[in-house]
Amino acid sequence: MTATCHATTVSRSTIPHSGRAHNTTVMTETAPFQAWGALIAWLAEVVVALVALGAFWAERARQRRRLMALDDRMLSDVGLDRVRAEAEYEKPFWRD
Repeated sequence: MTATCHATTVSRSTIPHSGRAHNTTVMTETAPFQAWGALIAWLAEVVVALVALGAFWAERARQRRRLMALDDRMLSDVGLDRVRAEAEYEKPFWRD
C-alpha cells in the first residue's frame, strides 16, 4: 500500500531569531483515510437502504397474509373477490 502525502500550509509562523513571518508547508498523510471514510459512508447508506427494503418487503408479505384472512364479504368491500385475493397472496414478496 502506498501512502499519499498532501501538503498543508500553516500560515503566519515565525522563524526563530529572524522575526519574519512566513508560510510553512507540512506534509500529512490524509488521503487514504479520506478514501476509507467515503467508502464507509457509502457502505452505511447501502446497509440502511437494504434494511428499509427488507422492512418494506416484510410489510407487503404481512398485508398479503392479512388479505387471505378476510372473508368474502370483506373482500367485496375492498373491491376484490377470493380468486384475485389468492392471486395476490401467491405473488412473491418482492413483486408488486
